[in-house]
Amino acid sequence: MKKVKVKEWSRDDQANNIRVTTPDGTSYYSGSENIMLINEKNEATTQKSAKSSESAKNY
Repeated sequence: MKKVKVKEWSRDDQANNIRVTTPDGTSYYSGSENIMLINEKNEATTQKSAKSSESAKNY
């Protein structure tokens, strides 16, 4: 198992494969059953979003 940051990913329409490209340009190509894409939110971004939501409520 390997955890990497993802710059971009794409799915092959003709097959059940996914290509993942990291910020340093490394590419991984595998069947979708072998790749898990997880959206991890940055804590600072989450806090900023919560503050924005609170401001909108008070407006």
